[in-house]
Amino acid sequence: MKYSAPSGLEVLRYLTSRFKLFFIALAIAAIGSVVYALLQDNVYKSTANLFPAEDRSVGLGLLGGGGGGLSSLAGGLLGSRNRSVDRLYVLLGSESISRRVIDRFNLLEVYELQGSENPYWDAINELQQNTQFRGLREGNFLIEVWDTDKERARDMANYYVELVSELNTQIASSEATLYREFIQNRYQESLEQIESLRQRMKEFQQTYGVFELPEQVKANIEVIGQVVSQQVESEAKVALLRETIGTNNDLYRRAVSERDVLRNTVDQLYRNTDKSPLLLSFDELPEIADQYTRLMQDIEVEIQIQRFMLPLFEQARLEEQKALPVVTIIDAPRIAERKDKPFRALIVLGTLLSVFILLIIYLVIELHIRKNRDFLKSLLRDPAA
Repeated sequence: MKYSAPSGLEVLRYLTSRFKLFFIALAIAAIGSVVYALLQDNVYKSTANLFPAEDRSVGLGLLGGGGGGLSSLAGGLLGSRNRSVDRLYVLLGSESISRRVIDRFNLLEVYELQGSENPYWDAINELQQNTQFRGLREGNFLIEVWDTDKERARDMANYYVELVSELNTQIASSEATLYREFIQNRYQESLEQIESLRQRMKEFQQTYGVFELPEQVKANIEVIGQVVSQQVESEAKVALLRETIGTNNDLYRRAVSERDVLRNTVDQLYRNTDKSPLLLSFDELPEIADQYTRLMQDIEVEIQIQRFMLPLFEQARLEEQKALPVVTIIDAPRIAERKDKPFRALIVLGTLLSVFILLIIYLVIELHIRKNRDFLKSLLRDPAA
């Protein structure tokens, strides 16, 4: 004995023969779904359409001009998405805001959760199902609230806007304060550093007599050059007198004395053995030049840091004091003029369609069983068959 599947025509005939069952089942389903749909409370939606303020990015505006330079680089690294939108998502989805909304509108009673084991968690879950936060591609942000009370839906949407503005302002103010303190501390550190460098420069000048190294070296070389030229001239004069009048002549001895004096003078000028504040020791010149260069570089670096930090410090002070709007309300929440859900017609149609499909599946299975009753009985008696 083999299993015999019914043909399509047999299925169609069997379904039409059970027309009465279809009628009764669909009638019962229609009446039940209509009663269920009518018992559902009307749910109203209130929407707040907001435009988040651009993130302030404190200090980036001074890193480059005209939207270029480092400000553009920083913007690229931070990403093109508005950080204010991300902040709205975080704040609106936070437990603290949900709890404040629940307490403000007594949602534990509204949702009938007083007897629940975890009333607040259940209320938060219920609230999340009745709210939606959406950032749109155009840049605006929607806060949508559903409730059976149209006025409460509007008030809840307004309260969400109030809370997110309050918390966002606190966060922005805290960020601005921390940034101002950082810039202020760094600026004060730069002031102390440059004062220390100036003191070191003063000690260096007192030790080596250096005030403007390039000019002083140039002046020293000019002086030495003049004395050396006189020394060369005296050397030639001594040689000439030795050849012409001899070494025992007073004129010769005076020329030799002048030459020796010039030699000593040149040596003193090179080595600054007299420690004159106007002369430099050429033996110590590499070390002097190295210290002088380092000090001047450090001073110049700190001066540039101060030039950069001072505008940032002033801007940070302004940012800390001024209160920028966190969001701009494009469309304020209002009382809904008509319900948003439930869709009663869809409930009835969905129920009828589901019952119709399930009934067809049931009758097809029933037809298979009836047509193969003997086969199924034999299969039950002897599974190996």
